[in-house]
Amino acid sequence: MDAHRATTIDLSSPQARADPYPAYAALRREQPVYRDAKRNVLIVSRYADVVRVLRDADGFSTRLASFETTLLGAEPQAHARVRRIVGRAFAAARVKKLTALVEARASDLVERLVGRDGCDLIGALARPLPLLVVAALLGLDQARLPDLARWSRAVLSRRNRSTAAAAAKEIRSAREFFASHIAALGRGRGDEHVAPFFAKPAPDEGLTIDELVDVAMLLIVAGTVTTQSLIGSSLLMLVQDQACQARLRVDAQAIPLYVEEMLRHESSVQRVVRVATKATDIAGVPIPQGAVVEVIIGSANHDAEKFADGDEFRLGREPNEHIAFGSGRHFCLGAQLARLEAGILLETVLRRLPVMTRADPRQPIAFGSIPAVRGPDRLNVFFRAQA
Repeated sequence: MDAHRATTIDLSSPQARADPYPAYAALRREQPVYRDAKRNVLIVSRYADVVRVLRDADGFSTRLASFETTLLGAEPQAHARVRRIVGRAFAAARVKKLTALVEARASDLVERLVGRDGCDLIGALARPLPLLVVAALLGLDQARLPDLARWSRAVLSRRNRSTAAAAAKEIRSAREFFASHIAALGRGRGDEHVAPFFAKPAPDEGLTIDELVDVAMLLIVAGTVTTQSLIGSSLLMLVQDQACQARLRVDAQAIPLYVEEMLRHESSVQRVVRVATKATDIAGVPIPQGAVVEVIIGSANHDAEKFADGDEFRLGREPNEHIAFGSGRHFCLGAQLARLEAGILLETVLRRLPVMTRADPRQPIAFGSIPAVRGPDRLNVFFRAQA
């Protein structure tokens, strides 16, 4: 198979941004390893091939493609050490202890909407909840939420030529802030919700200040924008599918299944980048050493070879071996926390707010401008009493 074809597929086009799934299907069908000559990357789109790349952390490096050097960008031995320490804060028992915090923050946000005729659900709920939770984990007060949002966008837009310089400046500012903030946390007790490795002196946990800053930077990206997108997509589906909204209002037990299928159907992280550390091949296409390989998680999670009728949303799909949180060595540490936030917020919304309908159904949904992340940027709704 050849990576070069006459067919040109532009995943950055407005059509693909609005609905990438037809383009993904064409890639899987016609050219599962596609060379994007404009960006000089090889795009991998089939489930089996994507999983292979994600699980082969030695053959396809994150270190050469990452903005930090402690977790995604670390050598295997160093990565294992840091992941073991950081993983304690995201273990199931620890995440369960955050339930009350998430419930309180979600309730506060939703109660502000009770009695209103409508709102933008992204600005009112999906965007602030992950920021509030991450702020608590980092020991920050709510006045810092705009900074967290700005810094996370800077990290995600650092590869865009038009915004790279401004992003680099913001990232430097963020790192300087966190170096000072983490040192201060280490001298005090810290709030009960603060991730333990941030609230103690670095030597006690074996992490340096630089490593802790890297972890903080990763957390403000992986813990905010991606969870916002999951929540936003989940709310969008409920607004567009009134039957599903009605079912979940009377069957809250189905909400975790709904979140799981949403993770597959509208994966927040649509694509990630790896760099080939040695010459190899994927689906018969030669991959030279040093090649930039972009794996399309959003495409893999729709692959009919893995998921029957993969383009359909099926509540309670079983089995559902999606890879929305990655696979292998770099599987997302915050997966359970993202599920918790989405589930609690949806339950609170459906319990406390009236039926939601789109305020402007004829207007196309605007999705965020960051290609790697998919989720609605705004979702204006009306609330109406149930019949």
